[in-house]
Amino acid sequence: ILILNPLELYEAGFQLSFIAVFGIFAGNEIRKNLKIKSPVLVYLLPALSAQIATFPIILSSYYSFSPYSIIANIILLPFMPVIVVSGFAAGIFGTMALTIESGTLLSIARIMAGPAHYMLKGYESVSAFLQGMPGADIITGCPKLWKIIVYYLALFMLVAYSRGLKSAQINRTPVSNRIKCSRIKYSLMKYGIIFLISVIAISCLIIYRGKADGLKVSFIDVGQGLSMYIEADGKHILADGGSSNVKNVGKYRIEPFLLWSGVDEIDFLLISHTDEDHISGIRELIEEGRIRIDNLVTGINYDDSEPIIALAKEKGINVIKAEAGNIIGNNADLFSDKEEHNIDEEPDTKAEQYDGLLMRVLSPDSGFIYEDKNQASLVMELKYKGLSMLFTGDSDIYAESEYVRYLGGERINILQCPHHGSKYSSSELLLSTITPDVTVISCSKNNVYGHPAHETLDRLEEAGSRYYVTYETGIVTISYEGDETFKVLTFINKN
Repeated sequence: ILILNPLELYEAGFQLSFIAVFGIFAGNEIRKNLKIKSPVLVYLLPALSAQIATFPIILSSYYSFSPYSIIANIILLPFMPVIVVSGFAAGIFGTMALTIESGTLLSIARIMAGPAHYMLKGYESVSAFLQGMPGADIITGCPKLWKIIVYYLALFMLVAYSRGLKSAQINRTPVSNRIKCSRIKYSLMKYGIIFLISVIAISCLIIYRGKADGLKVSFIDVGQGLSMYIEADGKHILADGGSSNVKNVGKYRIEPFLLWSGVDEIDFLLISHTDEDHISGIRELIEEGRIRIDNLVTGINYDDSEPIIALAKEKGINVIKAEAGNIIGNNADLFSDKEEHNIDEEPDTKAEQYDGLLMRVLSPDSGFIYEDKNQASLVMELKYKGLSMLFTGDSDIYAESEYVRYLGGERINILQCPHHGSKYSSSELLLSTITPDVTVISCSKNNVYGHPAHETLDRLEEAGSRYYVTYETGIVTISYEGDETFKVLTFINKN
């Protein structure tokens, strides 16, 4: 297989198939070494062995697992010989039928395939039923390499230990009285230690996920669109999620990234405005419901009849309509009323009340009239232990001239470039006021809008801001641990 196509080595199906076989062989070795004769254990061991051996591959490929999968595999196990023989026979007769163009042989092939077809259909039904049960989908994220190494080392120790027990039993003599325990105690000791090693191996991989410290902001490459994932001290925020040129962007880009990150719940889903390049993937996430969403935050200019808001309410998601002056603190249940302050003075953000993430809404403002969705984009300032960031959606120069006054000359470290780098956004006024250290532009290569505009790039360079364009760099991740500096990591090195 690898000679014909070496890249098969990286396919999950290839890895699962071969590692499952090795797992079954290892399980059989343990069975022989420990002289396991119980019919129930002998029956269960192949399925258990394959499941345990392939566990890290499942998590590395799908970032989740179903605790009920072992039940489905045990149900399927007795039928495997029939399925294999049926499939093999159907393949032989089918190949012959196609070679000599024989309708009779083709009919025989269909009959031969019948048992495998109906058994696998039954397995599919059982799997679908189990998948609908509570706790059927446990999202773990992609395990780190060291965890996988520790896991397989533990399994190797398990096999080695079983060999050691076999040798100890062979070397025992009737005159040896050094171990004063009954046969029952000896069995309990054997299986107890084996169980303990197994628990340690699995616990290392799943139970220990660790606490995420600091702030991580990821600009997901969604083509011509925008999606940002923010994690701060265990809080998960998704800001926008859509694309105008990537089909099913939620299914194929946003959700896989969230699952890879081990995200099973989003505390706040921010929607700047309802253009498709900002919400198409969000709609998919809400409809599927695999990742729980607690709160959807959007601007006050949208009513409940807006399809995305109606869908969110239908799915039981709390909808918050925000306006300039609102504060979201690091407690998920905190959402203050609009602050009263003079926009000509630096506003009191009450940031001293929070030692974690704080989000302050700058726009839309109920006191202004906006001409379109872009102007009325939800704009938020995010602060975390001295680091500041601006989420701008598709706001234009007019909107910038309004919300920049709320910043009071405050420096912004990270800027989400407004409107994908349009020349009608990222004004000199905004850039000279906030002087961003880093600007991230989310757009696709050779897009019909000409994003990012060279005028915008010139203004960013003049402002001294390092900029990253997602079609050049892939995903852009910014990490900050509360010290003096933050780190920028790109999937593709920008040279």
